[in-house]
Amino acid sequence: MRWLERCWYVGDTLDRDVLGGRRAGVAKLILLPSGATGRGNDAVVQPDAVIKQLSDLLTMFAPGPAR
Repeated sequence: MRWLERCWYVGDTLDRDVLGGRRAGVAKLILLPSGATGRGNDAVVQPDAVIKQLSDLLTMFAPGPAR
């Protein structure tokens, strides 16, 4: 699915959200840690970014200077 190559996915678990998104071919994976963010087996993959709150996404998607 070519559209997945342009998607960003935000989730709170490494083993389900980040690893699942990576396997599905999602372009960028963002981790928003919560009480569901565990340790151990779910530490097998790293997200592209980690945010503390959803509003942090506004900074990530803010338009930058023209290149």
